[in-house]
Amino acid sequence: MVSAVEPRLVCAGCGRAITADTPLPFRCVDFDAYDDVDHVVSQPGPPTGAEWPAMSDPNPFVSFRSLLYSWHLARQRGMTDAEYVRIVRALDSAIADIDGKGFTTTPYTQAPALAAELGLADGGLWVKDETGNVSGSHKARHLMGVAIYLAVAEQTGLLSATEAKRPLAIASCGNAALAAAIVARAAGRRLRVFVPTWAEPTVLDQLQSLDADLEICERRPGDGAGDPCYLRFRSHVANGALPFSCQGPDNGLTIEGGMTLGWEAGRRWRSRELLCAGTALGARSGRAGSAPDASRGPDRVRPPVGARLASLHRRGRSCAPQRGERLGDSRVAASES
Repeated sequence: MVSAVEPRLVCAGCGRAITADTPLPFRCVDFDAYDDVDHVVSQPGPPTGAEWPAMSDPNPFVSFRSLLYSWHLARQRGMTDAEYVRIVRALDSAIADIDGKGFTTTPYTQAPALAAELGLADGGLWVKDETGNVSGSHKARHLMGVAIYLAVAEQTGLLSATEAKRPLAIASCGNAALAAAIVARAAGRRLRVFVPTWAEPTVLDQLQSLDADLEICERRPGDGAGDPCYLRFRSHVANGALPFSCQGPDNGLTIEGGMTLGWEAGRRWRSRELLCAGTALGARSGRAGSAPDASRGPDRVRPPVGARLASLHRRGRSCAPQRGERLGDSRVAASES
């Protein structure tokens, strides 16, 4: 096990450093909705001296814990490694009670039929399949990372019990919302989900069964061209809720959980010396998500020269369209991410 180092977070957009004693370091304080800069907070690179963990645990949040910001924060604030692992396993056990399974390494296999369709050489395409993950997509990975951080921050005194128990919020009506609801319920947290008027009734029923508080967002006079779900979400966060979402720069720590997917692929590259033509982060809807490159890992164990990370997915109509995406665009399918 690598020794803990000073936890580091930096805004990828403006370079502002966030100190480890900053509670709830989800969003860069220099964020400006109109400066055209992605103020996403994340680790600037792998922790100093990081290398692939020697022990491989089926749970990625245990196996790769020494690469996570929350682990280094926990160790710096006096928590033992065993105590950190107990937090992870307790959350994972609660998730398994709700969803029927906890987090485990997901398949990373060759896709010869798809490779042939794309005209790639034999063995030239590998796919990371997340459809068997918690809630049926990769989104729960992202939110598990945030849930672990909140537990660590509360148990080490960085947050008071009142601060740590502030309600959570997300704008989504698909697998991100379902993932958030499962993880929030496992953590014993209230979650408000801001959904559009056209959300699928089956999804709404599932969210209500998971004790999520739903708010259907109609467009109001003065809302402008923006997504009303995201506008209500931002307003709720401004009034004290914690962003528990996978979109935009609202909570940079969601990147951490997603990075475990890339580290799993990296471990396979390292153990099998694979030369990969591409990787897809699959979900039930087929969308791969918009977080920064999740394959970033310690320099000494990068994929072989020539490997590249490709994103193979269809663009789905989301509750918060990405920059440049128009809801009326003919390329946008009538499905949720």
